[in-house]
Amino acid sequence: SSRPAMEPPSSAGLPQVSVPVPSGTEQVEVEVGPPHPAHGVRSSDHHEDEGGAGGRRKGLLGCRCPGIRAFFWRSGGPSEALSQAAGSGGGVREAPPADQPAEAEAAEPSKPAKEEPESKAEAAQVAIYSLRDENGLLAYCRDAKVRLVRADFLRELLAEARTMPRRQEAEGMRTKDGLPALLAQEELEAKLPGGQVGTTHRFSVMALSHSWESREIPDVARFQLRVLVEALDTFAKILQKIAPAQNLAKDWEAAIFVDYMSLYQFPRTEEQDVYFAKGMANMHLLYAHDTTWSLRIEDLTPGLHDRPGPELPGTAKVFYLPDNAVTDVALAELRDTDETGSCGAGCHFGCSPPCPQLHRNSTPYLQRGWCRAEVQWSLARTAPWKSIRIPFREGRNSEAPMAPSEFRAQAERGTLKFTHRSDLEPVLQLQAQVFREKALEATGLALAHLPEAQVQVLARALPHYARLGELYVGSSELAGEAFQALVRALPWSRLRQLKLINSGFGDAEAEALGAGLGGHSSLRVLYLFGNRIGDSGLQAIAEGLADHENLRDLDLSKNGLGDVGTQAIAEGLAHHKDLRDLSLANNGFGDAGTQALGEALKALPNIEDLRLADNAIGDSGAQALAEVLQHLTQMQILGLRDNSFGDDGAQALAGVLPRLLKLTTLTLSQNRISNVGAEALVHGLRDNKVLKILWLHKNSLSDAGVEAVAAAFRDRTMEDLKLRPQR
Repeated sequence: SSRPAMEPPSSAGLPQVSVPVPSGTEQVEVEVGPPHPAHGVRSSDHHEDEGGAGGRRKGLLGCRCPGIRAFFWRSGGPSEALSQAAGSGGGVREAPPADQPAEAEAAEPSKPAKEEPESKAEAAQVAIYSLRDENGLLAYCRDAKVRLVRADFLRELLAEARTMPRRQEAEGMRTKDGLPALLAQEELEAKLPGGQVGTTHRFSVMALSHSWESREIPDVARFQLRVLVEALDTFAKILQKIAPAQNLAKDWEAAIFVDYMSLYQFPRTEEQDVYFAKGMANMHLLYAHDTTWSLRIEDLTPGLHDRPGPELPGTAKVFYLPDNAVTDVALAELRDTDETGSCGAGCHFGCSPPCPQLHRNSTPYLQRGWCRAEVQWSLARTAPWKSIRIPFREGRNSEAPMAPSEFRAQAERGTLKFTHRSDLEPVLQLQAQVFREKALEATGLALAHLPEAQVQVLARALPHYARLGELYVGSSELAGEAFQALVRALPWSRLRQLKLINSGFGDAEAEALGAGLGGHSSLRVLYLFGNRIGDSGLQAIAEGLADHENLRDLDLSKNGLGDVGTQAIAEGLAHHKDLRDLSLANNGFGDAGTQALGEALKALPNIEDLRLADNAIGDSGAQALAEVLQHLTQMQILGLRDNSFGDDGAQALAGVLPRLLKLTTLTLSQNRISNVGAEALVHGLRDNKVLKILWLHKNSLSDAGVEAVAAAFRDRTMEDLKLRPQR
């Protein structure tokens, strides 16, 4: 929910307004400017309109208009409404007193919101909602009357070339099927529980992070609407790219938080303003909650911000203050503003009545303070991959969670822009509180596509993760000083799983990693596949792993080890008698490396999963491997596809298969096996009652040989029997 991010003009000359302060609260300073059509979700009415439509009051919470200071009331404690962070436990609870740590409070069940809040001061008594329990999300939406947008309604808006309506108008709108455009709280409460069962998603809550490209409405030319709808329509494909284990049910539904439609907009009644205050105070929940997804649109509308501006056809619906109504404004009237927020003569910042034009905001997404905060909130999730940039493109650079001190320094240097400077401190405090809560509770962190600068950011953040035991960094720029900093920051004494994959780092980085591993003994899983680790790097890693006697899973696939590197790893394996899974696939080693590996495997009787695919193992290598396999009776998965052995190797393997009665998966495709070898393999598997997967395709079997193998397994329940094509 990104707002127009303009440097505020000077407040000189703006009238000071005194506002009555509710009992038991203190007033935060406010400056109120001349009447104006406010620009969106964080704006409000600033003039007295006694008896006017909606009973508007002056100085309502949340204005972010250039040149106009917002104010709110708060209770005697130091916390401001926008700086209340989500807490732990179930549902919702009231914020503890300032002298009592939030951690000491037991979670209380959520309570329904009052139908008619008494005042904005009551709204500032901010509840603390769980970032994990779905009841916390439900309670927040109920208390703040946040309404999520039905995906089908967004599709219909796009199809009919309509701009997004304000929340107030959207409340009365319906889809063509007669369903409300906005989900009622009761519907949300019925669908969110059970929205995900295992890895299957039936109902998802998504929060849109985007730029407000004009001061009045966020999406002037419906570019963002089109990007959002396309993402929803292709979300199943996106999910397969970022999380292949996850899937969507056929009747999957999505409900989307779009600030302009989900929160009450200018002008608000007093009651609506109370709900707006509550929504703003905990809006981070929509981006940081483990149940939700974030969709962020970093791109501005192509051509919209060119100079001179384009001639845009059509109109947009904007609330026009003199008419006290939503009215059509020609998109051709889109204007630029100067540093004071004025678009020139007749602008509503210097005239009465206000002008009806739209006012362009060209600040890039990543320079907007609210947008960057939303990115950081999204990264705080247990699953940071649920923050997705749209339009979706594989391999786009991502960001790492940022330590609060670094986020503050970046903001205070002026690299982040806010509609008003008064936004800065609440956002900084909220980012810090969300980060600290999630960092303190996180036991795992998974990130991908980090450029080198963001690897440095991650390294500076890691010391805050007091319970971190698992780290995954994939497809990132892991090199040089950034990699060295990451290794230094790793919590080696408690790290159980480390996965640094598909990042192409070489010997220098591997040597640094080996040095970091040395002197510790906690690691149980190490994945380093998809890099360029050579002989010296492998030697350093092998030495570093020497004390990690509880290592159970080692994956060094796709590193180009060769025979020498494989021998170096093999020599170090004797220390790891608990090793269960070993993958050295796609490394190009041949018989010499396999023979060395075979000697090492004699000391590892608990191996269950051995993957040596896509190498250059010939008959002598397969024979050496077969000699040791007879002792590895716990073997469940044996992967030898894409090698170079023929019938001699296959017959040697077949001879030990009767001892591997727990074997469920055997992949031997793309070798040089003919009918003779296949017949031996079938014979060796005759007593195996648990085999589910057998690959023998792309070998040298004749049609008769294929039929013979198929017949041997015809009465067996196989999950995957691949026999064709043959060479």
